Amino acid sequence: MADAREVWDFTLHTVNAMREVVAAEGVECDLRFAGTARLAFVEKELAGFEADAALLQTLGIAAQPWSRAECATRTHSDAFIGGLFYPHGGQLWPAKLARAVAAAAARAGARLHSGVQVHAVTADGAMLQVQTSAGALQARAVIHASNGWARRLLPELHNVLVPVIGQVLATAPAAHMWDFGLVANDGYEYWRQLPDGRIVLGGMRWRSATMGRDCDDDTQLDAETSAALRAFLPAHFAALAALAVEYEWSGVMCYTPDAQPLVGALPGRPGEYIAAGYTGHGMPLAFMAGCCVAELALGAPPTITANAFSPKRFDSTTL
Repeated sequence: MADAREVWDFTLHTVNAMREVVAAEGVECDLRFAGTARLAFVEKELAGFEADAALLQTLGIAAQPWSRAECATRTHSDAFIGGLFYPHGGQLWPAKLARAVAAAAARAGARLHSGVQVHAVTADGAMLQVQTSAGALQARAVIHASNGWARRLLPELHNVLVPVIGQVLATAPAAHMWDFGLVANDGYEYWRQLPDGRIVLGGMRWRSATMGRDCDDDTQLDAETSAALRAFLPAHFAALAALAVEYEWSGVMCYTPDAQPLVGALPGRPGEYIAAGYTGHGMPLAFMAGCCVAELALGAPPTITANAFSPKRFDSTTL
């Protein structure tokens, strides 16, 4: 229970910090809080919702059960037997926020070197030696925040930080269907409608023979996953039967054995820190995780942390 409260508090801090930056920087990233609906196709999923709702209630977190009839009314589909609605759920356009944060960092004096690969980080006396494709440099602190690629530089965490490829598509604009975000099939499918009417849908990696695991190459698309994604909306929403797909892409996530990220100092690596392994839930965690490790690297106590995220739980001596 304590870990659940810590994770929830960390999530709230993340959301509030993102809101503050979006407001302060005037970022146009389609940020809105219209809620999120978890939807069940089968009874097993629905039973899980009931257990989750009970836990959330003990934490004082609002969640509203949806009946089959309410699901049909709210989603415009008869495919779902029930649901759980989170009124606090939000949506945004991640790339727009990331670019805005990068621009703000540059204005504050940060030097950004895109396209430069880091090959190794090694101790060099009181400093760290960083070998890159553009040459070597020294640093007092190094933060590993490359998520699905992090284990390339941290071989001791090879079995802890597992890259997983995911696929997403965007449709042509459609008539208004939902303001809230939607999640189904135990989180394996997730979608939302943009203000311009386009629908962004991700998931279906379970249709791949490997489930997308151990893959950090985001330059290709899996044909089985792609076909399943394209069939999903027409199969469950009659109004979208003829909706065209305009874009499709892949991205690398990072999964951990306990589905929680690693945020903090790296055991056995003085001066090195990590914020990675969000297991498909990076948006409500990563922003504050970055703040946390930045504060640690500067020698300051973190604004907030969570024991559930401590890298010490995967100390290489115990793996």
